[in-house]
Amino acid sequence: MTKIYEALDNAGRERTQGAARRGGAGLAITASKPLEDKLLSLYQQIEAALQRQRGAIIEMVSAHPGDETARIARQFAKLASARMGKRVLLLGAVGPVLVTEATSDWQAMAESGELREEAFRLVGDSSLCVSQMASNASTLSAVLDAPGLPQVLEQIREQFDIVVVVAPALGTSPEGYQLASVVDGVVVVIEAGRTRWQAAKREVARMQAQGAKVLGLILNKRRYYIPDFVYRRI
Repeated sequence: MTKIYEALDNAGRERTQGAARRGGAGLAITASKPLEDKLLSLYQQIEAALQRQRGAIIEMVSAHPGDETARIARQFAKLASARMGKRVLLLGAVGPVLVTEATSDWQAMAESGELREEAFRLVGDSSLCVSQMASNASTLSAVLDAPGLPQVLEQIREQFDIVVVVAPALGTSPEGYQLASVVDGVVVVIEAGRTRWQAAKREVARMQAQGAKVLGLILNKRRYYIPDFVYRRI
């Protein structure tokens, strides 16, 4: 991964020095102001919880299918890259996570324990990379069970400041729970008015029972029945 690592390093250094531009195609931050504020707060919480750990691997997972976890993960990864100057890997557990599809050979890497540069794609001239672990649940299961996966993850930690993994929705696949046991922390996305708190709490408890560290929850699509300017005065 020498070429990609050098590109990430250069991009991250430029942003840290205060470069005004926001990266190449696909990196422009399009999140709404409320969501952007939530993601900034989430980033700070993650740093505090993991004590600014280098190469932190974070799983984002929804409590219910269709809770837009992939979109939120994309915005979080873009923000960490463009605003924080971090070297970021956005990793789709099943399926691509950006319009620009990343080639992937994760099963071979997880078997051998060695990274392959072709499994990662740099987004424009940014410090954001994308990759894809598997195309379906059975392939993902094989990757997670492969003997060389721990070595691959350790090598990835050396290349990136933060890794954001988009996992299958809880309750739809056991791989979401299996992923939770190998990452540093989990963020659960809940859609307001759709996912019952009791169900979300049950899923969080199940992950924690398997050794997962739940870092926080994102309440998505919250509806404000009082105008926002009134909320700010309360």
